[in-house]
Amino acid sequence: MQLHHLKTKQIARALVLSCAVIAILSCGQRQGPSEYKANTQTREVVDEAGRKVTLPVKIERVISLAPNLTEIVYAVGGGDRLVGDTTFCDYPPEAKSVAKVGDTLQPSIERILALRPQLVLVSTASQLEAFTKQLNDQQIAVFITDPRNLEGVFRSILSVGDLLNQSVVAEALVKQLRARAETVEHAVAGRPPVSVFFQL
Repeated sequence: MQLHHLKTKQIARALVLSCAVIAILSCGQRQGPSEYKANTQTREVVDEAGRKVTLPVKIERVISLAPNLTEIVYAVGGGDRLVGDTTFCDYPPEAKSVAKVGDTLQPSIERILALRPQLVLVSTASQLEAFTKQLNDQQIAVFITDPRNLEGVFRSILSVGDLLNQSVVAEALVKQLRARAETVEHAVAGRPPVSVFFQL
């Protein structure tokens, strides 16, 4: 009789435990869609080539296809989200250890797709034509920057900062760089221009 009573208690405990597990799993399943929805919220921005780009509100995985953009990503505090860059990207030193997707002019589509980025940063429109459609088919946003002067560089910094939700850092950086540029301009004001040779 006692053995039967003991077995009944064990069965009851097992049933209670099973119900608790099912309840916990059910709660988790109910939370899933809302969490998924939060992670897939998008917004629309216009890049520097005038293209409308739809991208996630929260960017966690970025690939840079130019050394200047890699530097900007780190400078605005988004280096921990950089999952891929080019063989030319060697500054800051941390960029050397990031997965390489080829060089600036001929990046590997296969490597880019394998890294599952949410955003690919491109320096000029000429880089874009070969693989835009493939990236778009995979719902990977491509944002073009096209700086042609110092103001263009500042604009690119602000754009990347906005994309990575690092606007405050980007604005502070641009303010600092503007101040440095103005210091140089004041220092050489009134002096005759000097001829230089610039090779790219």
